[in-house]
Amino acid sequence: LLAAVGVFAVGCAASTTPPAASPPPAAAASSTAPPSAAAGISVKGLVDSPTTLTAADLQKAGTETVTLQHPKNGATQYTGVPFKKVLELLKVKAAAKTVTLTASDGFTADVTLSDVTADAFLSVDGGSMSAEFPGQSTKTWVKDIASMEFK
Repeated sequence: LLAAVGVFAVGCAASTTPPAASPPPAAAASSTAPPSAAAGISVKGLVDSPTTLTAADLQKAGTETVTLQHPKNGATQYTGVPFKKVLELLKVKAAAKTVTLTASDGFTADVTLSDVTADAFLSVDGGSMSAEFPGQSTKTWVKDIASMEFK
């Protein structure tokens, strides 16, 4: 019974602090989700100028909707920009041979730039950007990209 009263007392005390305690978890959740959506993709390495590529940048470049053959899911529609156009937008230097794509969950994939075909794509889905490389391993199809480093 005392334990129950103690819990109640803590519950009462907590009832005045939960509003203060609740916002930090909400703030933490919002700070984890928006970085990929709001902050975009950090671009570094062999580019004219390190930058952040946003979904708005892709919209300005002129998005299109295409159907690509996903290695596991078959024909799938994506909206975004051809990856070769992204390379031009970022002014990737001729010395760059690969790009390391890092997802928000830490997954990384190295893609050889000479293997990037005309149908390779950078898609946008609600602010999150993903790379699609038809004809290559699913490991190169990186979702929710947080950074690109050209080497």
